[in-house]
Amino acid sequence: MERRKYSRISLDLPGVLESEVQRKNYIVHVRDVSLKGAFVELANFEEDPHIFSGQRYTLVIQLQATTKIVMKMTCRHVSGKSLGLECNHVDPESISHLKRLVEMNIGRSDVLNRELNVLIKAQS
Repeated sequence: MERRKYSRISLDLPGVLESEVQRKNYIVHVRDVSLKGAFVELANFEEDPHIFSGQRYTLVIQLQATTKIVMKMTCRHVSGKSLGLECNHVDPESISHLKRLVEMNIGRSDVLNRELNVLIKAQS
């Protein structure tokens, strides 16, 4: 069994999944997020289920009116209206928001620092 290297936090936040290939935006519900990925559900699955495993997307998670997390993602699995997304890149401003969100939810900065070190090594 594979052991996760990153703490996932449960959420219920609105988001938008942007597809450059299809030039389309999908409204999603972000169910959980980590420093390395996210699990989302399509809001309008019946209308347009054209999400493909292996395709790249941009996930925008709106935290507050002026605060958002923007993550470049690859869809790793599709199951009905649920999508497993792997993070390829997070800009510095978004990583600080994501870091704070994870830190507030796991409550341990030592765990978060260890996960950030793993993420940095993986991207090197």
